[in-house]
Amino acid sequence: HPVAGDKIYGREFDNLTRQFLHSAVLQFSHPDTAKRVKYEAPLPGDISQFLNFC
Repeated sequence: HPVAGDKIYGREFDNLTRQFLHSAVLQFSHPDTAKRVKYEAPLPGDISQFLNFC
């Protein structure tokens, strides 16, 4: 499926200036220590505003 905001394969939106794509959580085992590593990122403001606009 195309990603919203993708100028080549998806649909462009006036209020969205980039691809509507975000990774909230990235988790993996560290290759050297085997410990679980977890990174979390809040939803970016532009995507949050776009969702509130809809």
